[in-house]
Amino acid sequence: MSFAARPLKRRELYPRAVVDGRPLPDGAPARWGRRAGRLLTSAGEREEAELERAIRSQPGAGRPNTLAVISPKGGVGKTTVSFLVGSLLATHLQTWTIAVDTNPDYGTLGDLAPEGLRPTRSLADLLDDMDHIRTAAHLRPYIARLPTGLHVLRAPCDAELTASLSAQRYGELLAFLSTFYELVVLDCGTGVGRPLARFAVERADQVMLVSTAELLTARPRGSRPARLAWRGVPERPVFYYDLGSPYAYLAAERINQALPVVPIWQPILLGGIWAQSGGGSWSLTEEREEGMAEVERRATEYGLQPLRWPEPWPTSTLPAMRAAVFCRQIGRGVAFSLAAFRQAFAGGRDLSVVDNVLIAAAACELHPNAVVKGMESKATKERLRAATAEAYERGVRGVPTVAVGDDLFWGDDRLEDAAAALSG
Repeated sequence: MSFAARPLKRRELYPRAVVDGRPLPDGAPARWGRRAGRLLTSAGEREEAELERAIRSQPGAGRPNTLAVISPKGGVGKTTVSFLVGSLLATHLQTWTIAVDTNPDYGTLGDLAPEGLRPTRSLADLLDDMDHIRTAAHLRPYIARLPTGLHVLRAPCDAELTASLSAQRYGELLAFLSTFYELVVLDCGTGVGRPLARFAVERADQVMLVSTAELLTARPRGSRPARLAWRGVPERPVFYYDLGSPYAYLAAERINQALPVVPIWQPILLGGIWAQSGGGSWSLTEEREEGMAEVERRATEYGLQPLRWPEPWPTSTLPAMRAAVFCRQIGRGVAFSLAAFRQAFAGGRDLSVVDNVLIAAAACELHPNAVVKGMESKATKERLRAATAEAYERGVRGVPTVAVGDDLFWGDDRLEDAAAALSG
């Protein structure tokens, strides 16, 4: 005997209407009550309902996002805002969202979770155990899972332990959580100029500044240019480089000491710049031998190790550049880039070989599996393309280039000019 399959009807699974997982009363009294309620709603309530519908209609996240919530002073509701925004997006957009307490002064974000849902472990424990966590299920002992769908990762209870966590460690945590969550909300400590707040602003896709209407609180930030108004720090120079450039290597070894302000290290693809400008490498022309001799001369002049050229050179540095972008995202960009430059031009290793890239990562105490995964991620590839496009739009046509406002200084022999521009 055989039976013909038939599709299930919705009413067989849900005999009554369901909204947000709860049965909706649909009898005659309930329907009349809803009609009367609509007639009695105020303009503000209708506006709020329209806003809620607009939020629910937004598309989901296409990549991991980071939202930093900062405030110039305490007591303005920053932690509450972090909690509510995370809950709202988890509930209405159904995004995988986690709110992380990054307050170095012992934050209270974890206390907003019901007592029965609070875990005994904190973000410090998660940092120690990251290498052993492979699935979302392994995260359960570390997070509070709220009915709204929001997950909360609390700060350590030990104040000294919290104060010892550096921006680099928070960068590693953020990169790790981004492999599990679509949105990471960072509840930062008080002050917009503190190291962790500056780190959060630099890394975030969106920044939310929570403040009061007091003149003394708002004016110092509101009077600055729009893109710096919420940063609370002066605009820093940008150091554009490609790990395949020997002149960029010479600049990288000196730039943090040569400039009065530590620059932002921004990896870009020199090949991508040339693809748009029509440029090319001197190493493929008759000037190759002369150029190599000049690089060796400058390395000696600067007191660097004797130069050892990779074999072959030049070659594709795409794997290394993706690794540099990933390492920058976890706060290890400078350390990795210096290690990679030295592997190439002091060790003579070919950076198109992934194993050589991982040697540089190991020198920075980075786990090879994490680096490989980061190199292969779509977000890393998109960031590298976007950075290269932004550099070209800014006027960068070669590396190394230091950008100071609208001024560009191209060449390792222009570091002193960039320093003068910053000092002047």
